[in-house]
Amino acid sequence: MIREKQNQLRYLVLDRCFADTRHKYTAIDLSKKVGEAIWGEPEAQVNPRLVLGDIKYMKEATAFQAPIEELPTKNGKSWYRYSKKTIAYSITPCHLKLSIHSVLH
Repeated sequence: MIREKQNQLRYLVLDRCFADTRHKYTAIDLSKKVGEAIWGEPEAQVNPRLVLGDIKYMKEATAFQAPIEELPTKNGKSWYRYSKKTIAYSITPCHLKLSIHSVLH
């Protein structure tokens, strides 16, 4: 159950980051945001490969089919966002209907 809640929290954090048009989040930035949300510490971070796997799942899963695009930065890395500015799922698929409050408690 804990693993499922962590998955849901990761998707929620990623959803909010992709919808944020003011920032350009790389896989490392996203892994820091997710780590902060899970462990509540500013320096916490999850493995960036885990985040990349979540991005792939969100793009391909029937529950999401998220229009996430990967864009290059000047230093050769990539950053991620929703291709449509009006998209923000807020984790509404049937099997992920948890508020951030219920995920954290």
